[in-house]
Amino acid sequence: MMANLRWYNAFFIGMAPLALLLGAWLLLRWILGQGFPVGLTLVLLVFLVANLAYGSIPSGQDFRIAAGSPVGWGLLAICLIFGWTHVRAEPKPLRPFQAAIASLPSPRPQLRQGWAKAERFLARGGRRARALLEQLKTGWTQRKQEALHD
Repeated sequence: MMANLRWYNAFFIGMAPLALLLGAWLLLRWILGQGFPVGLTLVLLVFLVANLAYGSIPSGQDFRIAAGSPVGWGLLAICLIFGWTHVRAEPKPLRPFQAAIASLPSPRPQLRQGWAKAERFLARGGRRARALLEQLKTGWTQRKQEALHD
């Protein structure tokens, strides 16, 4: 139940939950910038981001309140016109596979070299590449199992 709803404030009252989305986005950017190690702190922060994002979804009643406001429709039209005329995203070229591998932090450089070697073989389309990838996968799972047992 809302009181004092007018044509000029109904949109902002109805769409108020969207402010939580901004909070979730800012918190997520902060988390990614801090480089938290995987642990309980990171899990709790991601849980907080998920709850903020979920809470930012306006309800059906919120949409009904906001839809009755000409201010909301005007703002929507302005945003759509601005977006259509000014914001035309150029598709970014995909980074090469090796550049993506090089950007990954890896404690095992031989693993990174193995993946790069497998990528080169895959580019040629040979059977050796599939065998090498299979060998890398089994080696990786063995290392993971050894790490779990240590």
